[in-house]
Amino acid sequence: MRFNFPLTFFERFLRPILEKGLLRPLRVSLIGDHEGGERVIVEVDSDSGIELKTWVLLKISEEDDYFLTEVGPLDNG
Repeated sequence: MRFNFPLTFFERFLRPILEKGLLRPLRVSLIGDHEGGERVIVEVDSDSGIELKTWVLLKISEEDDYFLTEVGPLDNG
């Protein structure tokens, strides 16, 4: 599963989880967004993806700074 996060969300919430070893992604890539912002693609196995999706939904519900625009798989292109 692949997730597309704003760089600020990644730095604030996901990087600490990665540093603690609580999530072991298959791949992490920094990309530029067509809107001009930087984003991070996080690719994980399907079991970790289900857990990450649930965690993200809970974290976003607690924060006023972020909102969810889509829940679904990213294409592989």
